Amino acid sequence: MKNQTCAFLKGTLSVFVFSLLLLTTESSFATVGGPTYISDFKYNPADESVYYIVNSQSGRGCPPELAKISLNSGISEMALSCDEGEKILEREGIYDISPVFQKIYE
Repeated sequence: MKNQTCAFLKGTLSVFVFSLLLLTTESSFATVGGPTYISDFKYNPADESVYYIVNSQSGRGCPPELAKISLNSGISEMALSCDEGEKILEREGIYDISPVFQKIYE
Protein backbone atom coordinates (compact mmCIF):
# COMPACT_ATOMS: atom_id res chain seq x y z
CA MET A 1 0.00 0.00 0.00
CA LYS A 2 2.86 2.36 0.86
CA ASN A 3 4.50 1.75 -2.57
CA GLN A 4 1.21 2.46 -4.34
CA THR A 5 0.80 5.76 -2.47
CA CYS A 6 4.37 6.77 -3.24
CA ALA A 7 3.95 5.92 -6.93
CA PHE A 8 0.65 7.81 -7.02
CA LEU A 9 2.27 10.91 -5.48
CA LYS A 10 5.20 10.75 -7.94
CA GLY A 11 2.80 10.40 -10.85
CA THR A 12 0.63 13.27 -9.62
CA LEU A 13 3.68 15.47 -9.07
CA SER A 14 4.97 14.63 -12.58
CA VAL A 15 1.63 15.55 -14.15
CA PHE A 16 1.51 18.77 -12.11
CA VAL A 17 5.04 19.83 -13.12
CA PHE A 18 4.40 18.96 -16.78
CA SER A 19 1.12 20.91 -16.73
CA LEU A 20 2.83 23.87 -15.10
CA LEU A 21 5.47 23.90 -17.85
CA LEU A 22 2.81 23.84 -20.55
CA LEU A 23 0.80 26.64 -18.98
CA THR A 24 3.72 28.95 -18.28
CA THR A 25 4.04 31.69 -20.89
CA GLU A 26 6.96 33.90 -21.70
CA SER A 27 7.12 37.02 -23.79
CA SER A 28 9.58 37.31 -26.61
CA PHE A 29 10.19 39.97 -29.18
CA ALA A 30 11.25 39.32 -32.75
CA THR A 31 11.40 41.21 -35.96
CA VAL A 32 9.53 39.42 -38.65
CA GLY A 33 10.13 41.84 -41.44
CA GLY A 34 7.82 44.07 -43.33
CA PRO A 35 7.09 45.32 -46.81
CA THR A 36 9.73 46.43 -49.27
CA TYR A 37 8.96 49.34 -51.59
CA ILE A 38 10.76 50.23 -54.80
CA SER A 39 10.44 53.64 -56.42
CA ASP A 40 12.09 56.37 -58.50
CA PHE A 41 13.09 54.38 -61.57
CA LYS A 42 15.76 56.08 -63.71
CA TYR A 43 17.28 54.83 -66.94
CA ASN A 44 21.02 55.32 -67.51
CA PRO A 45 21.85 55.01 -71.23
CA ALA A 46 25.61 54.93 -70.51
CA ASP A 47 25.46 51.45 -68.99
CA GLU A 48 21.96 50.52 -70.20
CA SER A 49 20.72 49.98 -66.65
CA VAL A 50 17.69 51.00 -64.66
CA TYR A 51 18.40 52.42 -61.21
CA TYR A 52 15.77 52.40 -58.48
CA ILE A 53 15.41 53.08 -54.75
CA VAL A 54 14.69 50.15 -52.41
CA ASN A 55 13.07 51.07 -49.11
CA SER A 56 12.77 48.01 -46.88
CA GLN A 57 10.63 48.07 -43.74
CA SER A 58 12.38 44.97 -42.39
CA GLY A 59 13.56 44.64 -38.83
CA ARG A 60 17.10 45.90 -39.42
CA GLY A 61 16.02 49.46 -40.14
CA CYS A 62 18.17 50.09 -43.19
CA PRO A 63 18.22 53.50 -44.83
CA PRO A 64 17.11 53.60 -48.49
CA GLU A 65 19.30 51.61 -50.86
CA LEU A 66 20.08 52.23 -54.52
CA ALA A 67 19.82 49.19 -56.76
CA LYS A 68 20.36 48.73 -60.47
CA ILE A 69 19.40 46.13 -63.00
CA SER A 70 21.23 45.70 -66.27
CA LEU A 71 18.90 45.57 -69.25
CA ASN A 72 21.52 43.59 -71.19
CA SER A 73 22.23 40.80 -68.72
CA GLY A 74 19.30 41.07 -66.29
CA ILE A 75 21.70 41.05 -63.35
CA SER A 76 20.65 43.10 -60.31
CA GLU A 77 23.11 44.61 -57.85
CA MET A 78 23.22 47.23 -55.13
CA ALA A 79 24.83 50.51 -56.15
CA LEU A 80 24.45 51.89 -52.59
CA SER A 81 23.94 49.17 -49.98
CA CYS A 82 22.45 49.29 -46.50
CA ASP A 83 25.93 49.19 -44.95
CA GLU A 84 27.11 52.13 -47.06
CA GLY A 85 23.99 54.10 -46.16
CA GLU A 86 24.56 53.41 -42.46
CA LYS A 87 28.15 54.70 -42.76
CA ILE A 88 26.80 57.95 -44.22
CA LEU A 89 24.41 58.27 -41.29
CA GLU A 90 27.20 57.56 -38.78
CA ARG A 91 29.27 60.41 -40.22
CA GLU A 92 26.35 62.81 -39.81
CA GLY A 93 25.78 61.77 -36.19
CA ILE A 94 21.99 61.98 -36.32
CA TYR A 95 19.39 59.79 -37.97
CA ASP A 96 18.44 62.06 -40.86
CA ILE A 97 18.23 60.16 -44.13
CA SER A 98 18.56 63.24 -46.35
CA PRO A 99 22.36 62.73 -46.78
CA VAL A 100 21.62 59.20 -48.00
CA PHE A 101 19.16 60.55 -50.57
CA GLN A 102 21.74 63.16 -51.63
CA LYS A 103 24.23 60.35 -52.31
CA ILE A 104 21.57 58.34 -54.16
CA TYR A 105 20.64 61.23 -56.45
CA GLU A 106 24.30 61.97 -57.35
